[in-house]
Amino acid sequence: MMIAAIALSWAILPQDLRLLEKNIQRAVNTKTIDLGVRSARTLADIRSAKAMDLRFRMFEKKLDTWHGVHLRDWFYSGMLKATTAEEGVLLARQAAAKNTSPLLRLCCLRAIERSTAPVPSKDLTSRRLRSPKSEELLLAWELAAGTALEQGRVTGDPTRLRDLLGESTGVGLALLSSISEKERAWLLSQAISSRVSPAARAVLLRKLVLREDFSDDDCGPLIKAAFATEDPGLRAAGFALALRPIRSAVPTLIDLLEKESGKASRWEWDAAESLRKITAMEFGSNPDTWRRWWQSAGEAWLKEVPSRDPNRQSGRPNREKETLATIFNLPVHSLNLVLIVDGSGSMSEDLGPGSRAEAAIREFGNLLSNLPERVRFDILIAGNQVTSAFGEQTPNKKRAREDAFSLLNRWSFRERSCLHDALLEAMRRKGADTIVLIGDGGSTEGIHQYAGHILDGIRREYASRGTRIHTIGLGAEKAGRKTLMRELATSTGGIMLIPPE
Repeated sequence: MMIAAIALSWAILPQDLRLLEKNIQRAVNTKTIDLGVRSARTLADIRSAKAMDLRFRMFEKKLDTWHGVHLRDWFYSGMLKATTAEEGVLLARQAAAKNTSPLLRLCCLRAIERSTAPVPSKDLTSRRLRSPKSEELLLAWELAAGTALEQGRVTGDPTRLRDLLGESTGVGLALLSSISEKERAWLLSQAISSRVSPAARAVLLRKLVLREDFSDDDCGPLIKAAFATEDPGLRAAGFALALRPIRSAVPTLIDLLEKESGKASRWEWDAAESLRKITAMEFGSNPDTWRRWWQSAGEAWLKEVPSRDPNRQSGRPNREKETLATIFNLPVHSLNLVLIVDGSGSMSEDLGPGSRAEAAIREFGNLLSNLPERVRFDILIAGNQVTSAFGEQTPNKKRAREDAFSLLNRWSFRERSCLHDALLEAMRRKGADTIVLIGDGGSTEGIHQYAGHILDGIRREYASRGTRIHTIGLGAEKAGRKTLMRELATSTGGIMLIPPE
């Protein structure tokens, strides 16, 4: 191993890309994996057109190393570090290239957004970037173009690019600090337009939350429109707007609480919690109590100074804390739920009287048995690939639970774990608003394995889907894995807990 390290340090002095490529391709067993990973890491730090081209060529290959470590994440890391104009050109052109895979196109666009490389306007206006087959790529282009414009990294005449952003969903234009009144009015119309997809509208609302030039009066109709839908992404974005905080959103929140009252849904809980945070009143989840308070004292409350003492209350505190069901004592509020369990070998390790997997299965059973049949659910196993009990959400009936647990009890828990892929599939389930993930935070399979890339991808998905993630760390002792499980939860409004071993 020492000889390999010395050989590598000598090889990188002239930045011999051919040797790095050879080392990376040979990282398939215990003798060569260290050299391969070190070579991939070295390649990520080389700033040149040839190095970027090598990343593109190797990205498309299936480079599974020993123990399933994908080196693709190192190639993506190298793209994110782009600083030069030639790298920016290559990223934009690769993103628009005809034979480029959707994943590489997505990574190139996200690299343009997150790097510091200048990018020519003429390359960012390519029709292939503006008219992709997937909405994910369209939003990635808007975020990349809008960010580069705002940071002054677009070279050449940016006029055409700005005009094109004003003809798309509005997400890219909302990133520009300076916009005209006409553009401002257009963004407001886009945020409530049925012609714009719910996912794009949700991302747009979250960008508008950050703008100081949008008043409470502007945001009020946006919140009402978001809550009028059943889409989790739009509703979650509506709550984000309301919690700026927008005091005038209180009656809209009371309306939503009234609509969801008695359902034990996530939205009933979120509406009550948002009202408490905005008003500092402890009236629980009873919409009648909130309605009476608003009718008798709402007008006077609106005139009060917003920075009032949060401990001051009006009326009789009556905050309700009931929940339908818990898992490892974590309360779950949802009528459309996805449960994910790590399918890897680490789940076979001991936890209490049995294994971690047995504890997860037992807790899943307790949770579902305490939820009503109207709850829709599915169970996903994150193994070498995602395995689903049903392939879709299904009512929580006894037969469905038996079928799901039959799958879990047959699982060997000896595979690797595709954490990122399982989370994406769950978040893209129609109507799903809550995920419960049980595992150790490790990922050795799938689209991404590096924790930073996983977290970035899930945060982006949350912006459009609004799916809350609760994480339960069984064996998440490593600092990096514990951090990932915590950030997955906090970034989506969820809770992380680590049960005692």
